[in-house]
Amino acid sequence: MSGRNIAAALLFGMASIPLTHAGNQTWTRPADTYLLELPASVRKVTFTLIGAGGGGGHGAVARDLPFFNGSPAAGGGGGGGATLICTLVVMPGSSLLVTVGAGGVASAGGASGIRIREPGGTISAFTFFAYGGEAGSHGRSRLLSSSPGHAGRGGKGSTTPDCVLVEGLAGRDARADTPGKGAAANPEEAARRVAILRGLKVQRSEQVTASAADAARAAWCKGAGMGGDGGVAAHNDGRPGSDGCVSIDY
Repeated sequence: MSGRNIAAALLFGMASIPLTHAGNQTWTRPADTYLLELPASVRKVTFTLIGAGGGGGHGAVARDLPFFNGSPAAGGGGGGGATLICTLVVMPGSSLLVTVGAGGVASAGGASGIRIREPGGTISAFTFFAYGGEAGSHGRSRLLSSSPGHAGRGGKGSTTPDCVLVEGLAGRDARADTPGKGAAANPEEAARRVAILRGLKVQRSEQVTASAADAARAAWCKGAGMGGDGGVAAHNDGRPGSDGCVSIDY
């Protein structure tokens, strides 16, 4: 199925096929690539992707003289991963290639994504991604001056107009020897927007079923995509970001 066909199928599927939840599969950690073989009866899936959190920046302190250290400089906090929610029509007998992004270690968080493998084995060229948050920058210390690390920005995503994408929150800048805090993903806002769209397209009884699935998914993915805190001069290394999460209802 081409990217253009997938985009059209999304809009068609949200309007014409009842929201049922025969099963769920959720992956949080370890970050890896998985294969989900859908039951032959499944024609529609709803998936939530949360990108991994960016790692916190390292702290630093100059030690240029035997009896005197420079000013400490803490690292900035990592950004949270993006959240992408889509409802997609699939061919019966399709499989999904699922990637869970790995939390960044002084680096950007990995992207969580889905690709479709059609019944004949062809893998769609169109990929849905929720990118990870950026890493916080490292603190820089000199003998007579210091430069604390800056925050990493939240993750973005690769999507179609028929999906809901919410960027991750940005981390916080460090201040001297106070490290920046890592930021969270924002799946709550994504779910809120989806609920608004759902209210325009489906019956009330279906909204209740879908809302229950939303609540379960939120609990399974809790804490995913969180950016790491920056490091302080005494310990240097920033904390790693949390792995992403992928949850699929079918």
